[in-house]
Amino acid sequence: MLPKLASSPSSDTDAFRVYTGERYAIESYVGHWLVQTRDLDFPEWIHEQDEPQSVWWKQLEQEDREAPSQVSGQPFNSPLVVREHGAKYEVDFQAGYSQGIFLDQRLNRQKVRNRVQPGDRVLNTFAYTCAFSVAAALGGAVSTSVDLSKNYLEWGKRNFGHNDLEPTSQYFTRGDTFDWLRRWKKSGVRFDGVILDPPTFSRNEKGNVFRVEKHYGELLQLALAILNPNGWMLACTNYRGFSPTGFENVIVESIGHKTTDIESLEMPPEFQPEDYLKSFWIET
Repeated sequence: MLPKLASSPSSDTDAFRVYTGERYAIESYVGHWLVQTRDLDFPEWIHEQDEPQSVWWKQLEQEDREAPSQVSGQPFNSPLVVREHGAKYEVDFQAGYSQGIFLDQRLNRQKVRNRVQPGDRVLNTFAYTCAFSVAAALGGAVSTSVDLSKNYLEWGKRNFGHNDLEPTSQYFTRGDTFDWLRRWKKSGVRFDGVILDPPTFSRNEKGNVFRVEKHYGELLQLALAILNPNGWMLACTNYRGFSPTGFENVIVESIGHKTTDIESLEMPPEFQPEDYLKSFWIET
């Protein structure tokens, strides 16, 4: 019996999770499928499907974190441009282990877009390809994207271009998030909204290590220090060592009485019942 496959959640979205299982998942990007397996051979039933224009396979258990390999369909070398609630993002199956956008953050990006007011200053830390920054800018905000990688920030600029947004109207800051948060705190730079979606582990150019389980509390405190009154933060982690309650406790203990409201956010319905991504919306 074939598994039940999800369809697009809206007419203006063509990048979404098709199937979520215990050992594999399928995502669709403009009709091109990315099959992600964990300690499992490629699911052969996918070869019987007529829908995908091409099929790619990413093996999550690989230590070397290789790019997906193409299994079927006509070969192509150029990136794809996908739509999410009308916003456009560049996806590249051949760019490496990650394809340019994390689909489990779809509802969070939409919440950011709906929350901002024209002229708001929004900081996107660990920005990757700046998808959250694009969402904020589409809502009228001025975004600042911070990332260690120049290549990812350039990818982010292309994402702004795909949405007819002028990259020069936004800010792109290469460097370590912790260093910049401390610098902005000292110089009095403030933001109306801050997005915190760090990797579970990273190492900056100085060799300093960030581990979610050890350093997320410090990250929250630094972010709060550069937040304007009546501002907001989106705090996320996919660290599986945190339960939703455990992660919320980290937030409460780190910023406590300085918040007025903490709301738990869910992943898109096609990802459930998985709960690896923990997201909390914080109003101050």
